[in-house]
Amino acid sequence: LANQPVMTASTNYEISFEYSGGDGSNYVHLEGDSTGTHAGNAATYSGSWTAAAAEDLWFKVFTSPSLYGMPGELFRGVTHSIVYDTETGGPFTQNEILSWGSGATAGTAALLALDDDGATGNFYVQLLTGVVPVDNAVITGGSSSATAQVNVTVTARTVTPTFIGQSTGAAIIGAYGVGIQSTDLTASDLLTDLSNTARQPPNNVTFSVGGLVVGEDYVHVTWEDTGTIDFNQRTLNTTLSGAGETAVVVTVAIPSDTPTTGFIRIQLDNGTYRKVAYTAWSGSTFTIGATDFTGANIATAPRNVYIAYLDKLATSTTESFTVVFTASRSLFIRVRDGGSTPIKTFETTGTLGSAGGSTTAIRTADT
Repeated sequence: LANQPVMTASTNYEISFEYSGGDGSNYVHLEGDSTGTHAGNAATYSGSWTAAAAEDLWFKVFTSPSLYGMPGELFRGVTHSIVYDTETGGPFTQNEILSWGSGATAGTAALLALDDDGATGNFYVQLLTGVVPVDNAVITGGSSSATAQVNVTVTARTVTPTFIGQSTGAAIIGAYGVGIQSTDLTASDLLTDLSNTARQPPNNVTFSVGGLVVGEDYVHVTWEDTGTIDFNQRTLNTTLSGAGETAVVVTVAIPSDTPTTGFIRIQLDNGTYRKVAYTAWSGSTFTIGATDFTGANIATAPRNVYIAYLDKLATSTTESFTVVFTASRSLFIRVRDGGSTPIKTFETTGTLGSAGGSTTAIRTADT
């Protein structure tokens, strides 16, 4: 059915079956159950309805979760993509039923995904009834009442028996148009987007530092150079001396495995390193909130700039960061605690590899 009925709990429903033109040797059998316990009963119609109080029709009720506005067992996935133009009365709405044509050219489909560019766009549908539309066929939205015309291209898409795709046991090979939450993906998985382009997820890896005391330990993780911090990862390209600086420009491109947000340390003219949060980066520029670099905070190019993966007071007994793995990184890790249970500064090195990495702070009392 193009429009599946949705039943409501604790509501009575009637199902009728009608056949005309039958006779004593040409009729339909309906299975009954004389011992049924259902509260309803069967009835027959021959000019008027007559209840059969002692009889129940034999039936079963099957349920399934709703997917994209239809019962789950009827969901197949995207069967066709349709390029359209001349949209009027829009926008179309996801999950609505689209219809077109009449007679031999009629068809309906569930709108599973939509790329709406205004008067033009793309429908991604599951064909429900009839035939696919042809060029210039008018498509109407069942709930939005929007209309559009097919713009030449209707592409049939392969539907897999299991609509999510397949599993190799170690990876998901997703079916056309199937999306998976990024946190549930690994670099071994393979997805195919709605443009029919294969997408390989990045290898997101995590490095963690454990054994921390919340509210006391300050943890610092960055690149390592001969057993200490690599202070000159990057070099400042433009002087920072304004009262509201919003960009830190370095001389060469920022590494592609740099977290999208985080902290950098900038060497000031007085030799100290100032911690500054960045909210984005592109090319060789870090975007920062308006920051005062006047007076003692001036950083005259060229000065050192380095990325800090962790640069914070511990809020958990284990602190971690996640980056997209491109190559192994040698890390320098430092943990300091000068609080009520002080420890000697813990320093070590580690490796951020293709499977991430970890270390645990050794807590040597500083008495």
